[in-house]
Amino acid sequence: MRHPLSSVTAARQDLIHKAAGWMLRETGKRDMPALKNFLRRYQHRMPRTMLRYAIERFPKKERQAYLYRYPPAVNSLKNKE
Repeated sequence: MRHPLSSVTAARQDLIHKAAGWMLRETGKRDMPALKNFLRRYQHRMPRTMLRYAIERFPKKERQAYLYRYPPAVNSLKNKE
C-alpha cells in the first residue's frame, strides 16, 4: 500500500503543497482530533509549506511545537528544478 502523502511530497510545485495544507486545515475546522492525529503520524514526511498551512489556526505555542519537533529536512524537496 502506498503512503498517503507519497504523491503530494513528490510534487515539486509549491501550490500542490499549499493546497494539501489548506485541505488539512479545513478538515481540522470540522474534526481537530483527526487533524492532530494525522499530523502526529505524518508531519515528519510533510513538506514544510503543507505543514504550515495545516497548522495555521493552531495557537502560537502549538504551531511552534509542530514546526520545531522535527528538523525541516523536507524543505529540500522545494525548488529542486
